[in-house]
Parts: sequence; C-alpha cells; structure tokens
Amino acid sequence: MDIEAKLSQARSWLDELGNAISDLVGVAPEVFEDEKLKQDLADFRRAYDQAVQDLANPSLRIAMIGTTSSGKSTIVNALIGRRIAPIEAGEMSGGVLRIKHGEGSYLKVEETEGAAWETGEWSGLSDEEIYNRIQRTMHTYHEVRRKADYIAPQIEVKLPILPACNRELSGLPEGLAIEFVDLPGLKSIQDRGNLQVIQSLVGKAFCLVALDYGQVDEVHRQKLLGELKQIIDYFDGKTDSMIFILNRVDNRKSDDIPLESRIAKLSQEIKENLKLSEYPDIIPFSANILYQAQCAWGINNLKRSSLVAQTERLQRLRAMFSDCSSLITKEIEKSKKPSTPLPVKGTFKKFFLQNQDLKSWFRYIEDRVREEEEITDEMMQTLVKYALLWSGGNDLWSCIRSRINNSFEELVVNPILMDIYVSSDVVIERLNLKLEATKGSNEEIELKIQQIKEKRPTLREQLREKKIFFISEINNFIEDLIKIGLSSNDDNDYDFNVFTAVKNESSNGKLLMEMNTAIKYIQSELNTELITKLLDAFEANQPSYDLEDELGKFLSPPLAKSLARSYDTVSRLTRNYQLEDDLMVKSVSITDQQAMEKLREDEHKILMLYENMYQAIKEKTKFLIQAQEPKLLGFIEKLFHNYIEELCTIFDEIELPIKQNILADWKNKTKDSSQFSVLPEDIFNISGPIFVESKDRKKEFAGTESYYVDVQKTRYEQYTETYKKKFLFFFKKDATRTSTRPVKYIEKEERERKIFKDIEYRKFAFPKPIVMARQ
Repeated sequence: MDIEAKLSQARSWLDELGNAISDLVGVAPEVFEDEKLKQDLADFRRAYDQAVQDLANPSLRIAMIGTTSSGKSTIVNALIGRRIAPIEAGEMSGGVLRIKHGEGSYLKVEETEGAAWETGEWSGLSDEEIYNRIQRTMHTYHEVRRKADYIAPQIEVKLPILPACNRELSGLPEGLAIEFVDLPGLKSIQDRGNLQVIQSLVGKAFCLVALDYGQVDEVHRQKLLGELKQIIDYFDGKTDSMIFILNRVDNRKSDDIPLESRIAKLSQEIKENLKLSEYPDIIPFSANILYQAQCAWGINNLKRSSLVAQTERLQRLRAMFSDCSSLITKEIEKSKKPSTPLPVKGTFKKFFLQNQDLKSWFRYIEDRVREEEEITDEMMQTLVKYALLWSGGNDLWSCIRSRINNSFEELVVNPILMDIYVSSDVVIERLNLKLEATKGSNEEIELKIQQIKEKRPTLREQLREKKIFFISEINNFIEDLIKIGLSSNDDNDYDFNVFTAVKNESSNGKLLMEMNTAIKYIQSELNTELITKLLDAFEANQPSYDLEDELGKFLSPPLAKSLARSYDTVSRLTRNYQLEDDLMVKSVSITDQQAMEKLREDEHKILMLYENMYQAIKEKTKFLIQAQEPKLLGFIEKLFHNYIEELCTIFDEIELPIKQNILADWKNKTKDSSQFSVLPEDIFNISGPIFVESKDRKKEFAGTESYYVDVQKTRYEQYTETYKKKFLFFFKKDATRTSTRPVKYIEKEERERKIFKDIEYRKFAFPKPIVMARQ
C-alpha cells in the first residue's frame, strides 16, 4: 500500500469513528447528560478535531541525533540543501533547531525564561542572516550556561527545503509536510527541562543517528557505543525507525581494516547494545562534500534550474575543493575502473566519451572556481550527481525512502490517531459504567459500541497486550525485590545466582528484570559518572579544572563548577590532616583562637562538599529517571492493571462497576504522564559527614622560670710571707715572697627550670574520601 492510500485509509477510519460516536449520542442523548460523560465527550471532540486537522495536513518529522561532534548539523544542511544549521569543529548545537518546509523565509527564537540571547520573530532574511542569528544564539547559550542553568534555545525556521521541493529524493507525496530537527549532543542537555522538550520531539520522529568514523576503532568503539546507548535511552528514540549514518568515512586511512568489516562489526555491536531485533542500517557517509555541493546547487530538482547565485555557488565550491580534495582524488582513481558508471549526461557526456578523463574535468572545474569564472547549471548538475554518489547520499536517500514507506503508519499516522483512540476508550468505558450503574440495558447502544470497537484499526504503537497477574504474584514480586537487594542499603551488588533463580521461579520475572535494569542503570550512571570521578580526583590529586571538565559531561555547568570548587577546597585542607584509620584527624589547642576558627571553616567547607554532591545526585537522578520514564511507566501501568483486575474480583459478587470506573479515570489521567516524574523531596536519604570531636588534656612546655641556690665556691687569694734567705755560706737574712691560697665561700646562683602545664585540645575528624564515596 502506498503512502497516499495509507493516509486515505486513516482519514476514512477517523470519519467512521466520528460518525459512530455521534450516532451513539443520538441514540440516547439523555444518558450523555451525565457531567462526567459530558466532559469525556468534550475531550473526545477536541482530540477528534485535532486529528482531522493533522490528517488534512500530515507532517513527517526527521530528528537528527548523534554522538558528540559527529557532524549532525553538516548532515542536516546536506539533506535540506541549505546552509542553516551552524557548523563548528566542536559541539555547536545548543538547543533545538526545527527546520520546516514553507514558503518565504521565517525565523523564530522562542522567548524562554531568563533567555540571555535575542528572542523574537523575523521574516525575509537571507540564509546567511538566518545562519548568523542562530549561531549567535547558540554561542551565547553555551557561554551563559557555564554560570547557571538555562532552558536551551528553541529555534524554528520555515523556508523551502530540498526533500519537499524534490520529492523524488524522499518519496513523499505532495501535501505531506516535512520537518528536520537538529538536536544537541548529550553534553548540552544535562537538565530535565531541555530533556523533556527533546523527548517530546524524538518520541514521534523518524531518527537519523550520526556516528563518527574516527570513533569506531577498537580503542574508542566501546565509549562510542556507551554514548550511543545513553542518547537512545535519554531521548526515548524508537530504535526500529532509526538509520545510522557513519559519517566522515573519507578520513579512513589506507592501513585501516576494510570498511565493510568495520561496519559489519559495528552493526553486530549496535544490535547487541541496543537489543535490536534486526541488524541496523548503517550508511557509510561523507557529509561535507554533499553539504557543499548541494548548497551550491540549492533545493530544486536537478532537472530544473538552480536558484543559487554565482557568488554563493563559488564560495561553496571553493570550500568543497579545499576540504574534500583527498576524497575527490580517491574517488576519481576508483572511477577509472570500467565497472564504475559515470553519472554524466548532455554536453559533458560527449566530453567524457572523447577524453575518458574525469581528473582533467574536475581540475577544469576547480580552475574555473579559483579564477571565479561562471559555473553553469549543467556543470553543477554533474557535480551534485558525483557528490551524491561519492558521499553515500544516494544510499542514504534510498534507505530513507524505504524506511518511510515501510513505517509510515508508525511515523505519521499512529501519532495523529493516538489521542483520539484513548479519548474514545474513555467515552465507551464511562458509558458502560453509566449503564451498569442504572442497571439499564439498551441493545441499540450496545450495538453501536460494538461497531465502534470493530471499526478501530489495530495500531502497533498504541495497542499493547496486557498480561493478567494475581495479587499473590505481586507480593512475590516484592519479596523478589528484597532478595536481590533493591530494598536494602547493602553496598554490595546483588548475587547473580539469586537473581537468576528468582527470574526463573517467579512468573513476574519479566517485570522484575525490567524494573531491576532501570534502577541498576540509574545507580551505575551515578556511580561511574559522578561519585567515582570525585573519588578518583581525590586519590590522584587531580586539578579542579580537569574535574570540572569531566563532571561537565554529566552535570550542568553550574553544578559541575560548584562541585569541582568544593572538591578543590576540601582537597587542599586535607593536606593539614593526619590519616587515622578511616578518618582525617587534626587537633588544635582551644586557646589558639585562630586555629579554632580554622576548624570551624573546615567543617563548613566539608558540609558544602556534601551539599553540592547531594544537589548533583538529586538533580541527576531526576534527570536519569526522566530518561527511563517510558520503561518505568510501562512497568507501573502493567502493575496497576494487574492489581485492579484482582481488586475487582472482590466486588463481583455485589455487582459494583469498580473496574470500569477506575480504568476510565486512569486513562484520563495517564494522557499526561508528567505527573509521574515528580519525586518526593525526601527520596534521597544521604547521611551527612561523620564529624568526630573530642577534648583532650596534655602536659606541654609552657616556658621557663628563674630560681636561686646557695653554691659553695672557692677563690684564690694572694698573700705575702717572710722567710730567712741564706747568702754566702752560713749567713741568713729576712726576705718576702708572694703566694696564693684557696678561700671557700657561699654564693647565691640563678638558675632556670622548664614549666609544664595541662593544655586542653579540640580534636576534629571527618571521613576520608573513600568513606565519603560509600556514604
């Protein structure tokens, strides 16, 4: 069935459903006087009017997502045939850029709370003016978000784009609108507000996923696959409607393994990593050459004339020959083989038949570009055909056409009809409830209800089989959760053997695995991307700016900066502490006021580290839960239905219409699932730091004092004595001589002695980094 036929059938189904509900009201208007039925009917009519409008003007949304700096914006520009999405070497996309097909030229930057960039609406702008305004907006956003959280720019552009002007490329019928959405990388969406906007767009979109060839080697591939899984989980993308684009294959080196082997291995790993039922489509691609050539030609079919001015054409071709020279050279060499057809017609076909020299022709065109001579439409048509062939553009457009045709209902029809079927369900459930409550029986109403149910098509996305469980199995499920440790505070992971046994023994095994996987995923992300990174920084004495860069891949810039600063402060103060067991310890005298004040400052700094980590864990957990919301809501919905089935059996004997009443309200409330992402404020029970304070007394040297003692000393005095001195033989005469003698005396001597006093100390301790991480 072609696309037009599918749209026609959907419109027919919608008309029949609307008429059936109108007939139902006509059969028993008095029944619809009930206030709740009136409200349900009003909701149905609003959904019906919207569905009629959307089917009259159906639209296909193509979302461009991808790993960091994989060339998403270049691919978008190549596919729309215009230079609109800003391109830079690093991460440029900062917000959501929606490019819709339309007449004229229109740019809108939505007014968001606290926007630091220019907002408003403009019309009549050139492509360059639109490009520059979007670029300034995204630059400003990237600059200011380093200091505070901002809702990312929401930008809308309306102008003619290639797939709508050249329907042969996309295979879409006339009248079907088309929209491209260029989405930012993971680093730019670390807050829930931006994620919620992106999820609402991607959930109903056909996704192109850009991967960088430079990241699929053995060294980088696992990191790329991890980032890819995060993108799919966060954005809630439908993996069965994705095409993977392996961009920049022109960077492949001659020593690399064959491209086919690399793609085959990547395909196998993506299938396993994303749990796909089939191998994914992976298109080898070189976006730059197609982007430059297509923008040099424009948006028209190659059979028509180009609308691009010569100045713009020459500018784009100069860039093409400069940036893609190696690719052109390689492809020309390959094109010399007889098996390679040359996509050339007209005058240049004769040229090739005579010369068989593609290299000379490209040199001729390059010389004309360098000399700023005219490049005719005929020359450009040939260039674009080669760009489509060499870039992988032909293969990509062919895959897009096939995927759109095969999945058109899921991509376009089902999202339009989803609300109308939910609303009609509510009306029917409420009507059944009314009839049972009044114990009335109206065969005509019952016949109409049966006809409505028969008219409804089965939508793969909207209708899911519900399996009935009993309340005892739910109790078993709770016990199973306890067994695998999800309800405990044990630091150790659950025992795999216990989990396997539980999974095999319990009929709730599938639900158990789903819930466990979602919870473990959130725990793992917090551990590896946040807690472990901080612990590693402490152990390696990592500079704070390096840690901030690491955390910035997982947290918003303000949170990353606050946490990195707290780490730096605490890391510096730990150098003045001694490690004792699991604590960092320091003691100071209570008489040292300066030291005591420093302890109080240390305590405040450590508390700030805990507070910043708490805020980071809280915000990131909410973000990760929102990313897992579809899985968690699916689990809750199954559990709810199972519980209600069992509950209603209790009331069967007294014939109360409990089930219909509850399910009708449930369907009304679950039309907006945002209420389920609001978490209790006290859900994060993180204990504070373990501060240890104690007092101690020590005898310490307090100075010296003087004292006196009596000391017996000796001094020597001189004295004169007389003696008889002989002279000649026997004569003597008196003579004198001087001698010394010791004299004893007592003297007071001053001495010093050390003074020791009892000094009171304050001992302060806090956990070492590994203990903080465990907390």
